[in-house]
Amino acid sequence: MSSTINPSEREIGVDIVTITKNAEESLPLTLKSVSEQNYPCINHIIIDGKSTDNTLKVISNFEHSKKMIVVTQQGIGISAAFNTAILQVKGDLIIFLNSGDCLVNDNVVKNIVDSYLGEKWLWAVGETISVSKNKIFQKYNKQYRIWNQNLFLYKNPICHQSTIYSKKIIDMVGFYDEKLEMEMDYDFNIRVKIDFTSSGYTNIIIDIIGLLNTLIRFLIIPVKIWF
Repeated sequence: MSSTINPSEREIGVDIVTITKNAEESLPLTLKSVSEQNYPCINHIIIDGKSTDNTLKVISNFEHSKKMIVVTQQGIGISAAFNTAILQVKGDLIIFLNSGDCLVNDNVVKNIVDSYLGEKWLWAVGETISVSKNKIFQKYNKQYRIWNQNLFLYKNPICHQSTIYSKKIIDMVGFYDEKLEMEMDYDFNIRVKIDFTSSGYTNIIIDIIGLLNTLIRFLIIPVKIWF
């Protein structure tokens, strides 16, 4: 008789990872959002990029309702921060929710776990609302009901803030490519999409589109900051 416990017969562990650096103003929103989730089995992992402001003080003064650990980032850049987090995760599901991001309501994690238990997926994608600093501009990122690999040829159709990975697929895919600074999540999600195959020509197109997306991200930074 097997002693293995079926995931549906125990509480599913959820690791929420927050990457932060010098974020004393934006971090409280994220901490509050995670702390107020009504699902109990959450481990909040904070990866700090050696902050020089009051970020660590904000963390230490926050009365979190969930288990929280703080780890200093190893290496340089966002990709290295993600990889530092991957070394820490132990739960069944992993959500990357960076400093300044928040969950849309208190039921989000519970709904994710219910979906995971019902559908037995390896990874899932939700919807995202991007809002500028002063909430003047807002962008709604819908998700596709029917997926195919061609979606990855034109853009990254996945926001990492609304992507949930199972620990199983993280173990299969490995780490983020630390040579990539802006499109590391695009590269990672292509590798997660196991059935994705491409020719040399397609790879060139993907690289060009990745470069254009990087330039666009730089151009919209002032909009996010000032508006």
